[in-house]
Amino acid sequence: MAQAFATVAVPFAAARAGAVETAIAAMGNPATEECRRTLDADARVHFMSLSVVPDTGPERAHLVLELTADGSVADALAAVANALNAPLGRVIAAAGLGVATEPATLAAWLLRHNLTLGQGWAAAFGLGGQAVGLPFCGTPAMSVTRIRQERALAERIGAMDEILFGPATPLEKLNAVRVRLRADDAQRWAFVAEPAPFLDPAPLERESGMPRFLPLLPGALRTLFWPFLIVPLALWVLFGWLAALMLPGAGWLAVLAWIVIGFVVAVAISAALGAAAAALALRHLHRLEAADTADDETPDAAKVATIMARESVHTQNLLASVSTMKPGLFRRMTLRAAFWLIVHENPRVSRPGFLGTMGVIHFARWVLLPGTDKLCFWSNHTGSWESYVEIFIQQEGEGVTSIWSNTRGFPRTHNLFGLGAQDGDRLRRWARRQQHPVGFWYAAYPDLTLERIRRNAAIRQGIAAAVTDTDAADWLACFGAQPRPAGTLEAEEIPTLLFGGRGHLAHCACLALRLADDPERARAWLRGIAPEITYGHEGGFRSAVRLDRALAVAFTAGGLRKFGFAATDLATFAPAFQNGMTSPGRARALGDPETHEGWLWGHPAAPVDVFLVLYAAEAAVLD
Repeated sequence: MAQAFATVAVPFAAARAGAVETAIAAMGNPATEECRRTLDADARVHFMSLSVVPDTGPERAHLVLELTADGSVADALAAVANALNAPLGRVIAAAGLGVATEPATLAAWLLRHNLTLGQGWAAAFGLGGQAVGLPFCGTPAMSVTRIRQERALAERIGAMDEILFGPATPLEKLNAVRVRLRADDAQRWAFVAEPAPFLDPAPLERESGMPRFLPLLPGALRTLFWPFLIVPLALWVLFGWLAALMLPGAGWLAVLAWIVIGFVVAVAISAALGAAAAALALRHLHRLEAADTADDETPDAAKVATIMARESVHTQNLLASVSTMKPGLFRRMTLRAAFWLIVHENPRVSRPGFLGTMGVIHFARWVLLPGTDKLCFWSNHTGSWESYVEIFIQQEGEGVTSIWSNTRGFPRTHNLFGLGAQDGDRLRRWARRQQHPVGFWYAAYPDLTLERIRRNAAIRQGIAAAVTDTDAADWLACFGAQPRPAGTLEAEEIPTLLFGGRGHLAHCACLALRLADDPERARAWLRGIAPEITYGHEGGFRSAVRLDRALAVAFTAGGLRKFGFAATDLATFAPAFQNGMTSPGRARALGDPETHEGWLWGHPAAPVDVFLVLYAAEAAVLD
């Protein structure tokens, strides 16, 4: 199944941006029932968003529609023009673009403004509707219909408890399920095997000592650096012409020898020029990186709150960001090189559908909007914003750094790939500052994680192809039907505090306190308990010190206000801390209910200012 990435970018007068954003917001994020129903019925679009992206100057903005769908780009845009004809018409009218919104005309207009993403020179100059960018697909070969069908199949089989958890062997259980499915003609499709590339194993490790990027050099020369070969090639042609001119009476073997010699000379010149250019480029990069300054500005809490209000409504989320490129052609060249390297290196080291070791991205794309300095990123991913950014920090720092180190405010880097994302605190603040509010977002299967999609595909694959008892056992494990040995702890699910920390202090109490609205009283109280507060090196995990008591203190943002912190002081803290755990976006990310019925404290009507956690070796000491 072919999958299409459509990125439609249309400039319009920035003075109309407010009206356009209002029209887009009416379509909903998540999508309204009307928009969702029409796209669901077409069963072609996986994800789609619509937003306004500012231009380099204040006069222009861009209306950007990005979507991933099954089939061709033209078919996908035609389907969207037909399904969302009325709301898209209102958005276009608000932008003053004067386009007829009859479906066929609208589809042709969208296709005319579609950008094809690439890293070559045509993309660099915006030729032929191309733009510098990088698309990524986490569900290769998976159509919307197939994802939905395999989910329904897995749910149906998962309800067969009497078979899955019975006494038979794994293969007997699988065959019993097959018998039941074959009795329903509507389930016959499940017995036809289809490719599921994201279930394939990771590529084998490369031979040790093999230069990492050497196999990619010919492709890089063809795509990125071929203009630098013009001079040596011209010299070769000139050398051959002179050889033929100067040796008119010589035989063809002599002329051929001179041409071969010219080729060798041209290659030598190319290598010398390439080495010199690489050295100069690296030196220039080091100068640029040394001049970079870290941007420690705290994200605007109000903007972050607006974005967070749309996060974690479903299992999936959309991360959209707009970053400003650093000035100069050099940074655009290094951006293209980073994109090209990821496109060609990732398949050599990663499983299909994975970006490095990251397996939570459904579809993503980077786009450098033509004629602007705006690098846009849209990523439809499983899980919360916090968990997603943490994966970038912990697992995929090099790739993230190689791309966004070319934009302003990114944490300082070294050699394009190093440092950068490793500076976790700065990266989190930077990532929140880059976030871009999206007025409309549609997901075809919003409550399916990528892990669940892969597991559903494995279930269908087992139905169609498993033949041995080992195959059947692997298939059965998709349902959790293999019992865990008695007494085994799922250590990866248990906080480390339970394995150490204050383990020698067997008695504990946590006090949730509310302070008076009197900063002086609050400060005096804190000064009074300060001598009792203990820290990690005092009786902590594996410490030689064994105290008979310990006291920890923690503050909420509201508590800090009670101590007299000014708004400018609080603005330096992370937005998640400022907004609190009960703001709608944070509550959804944490899995908390929207209402607080039955809660004794911790909600807006009963806030907490300070937590005291007391540990003691004896109950009397705790008292």
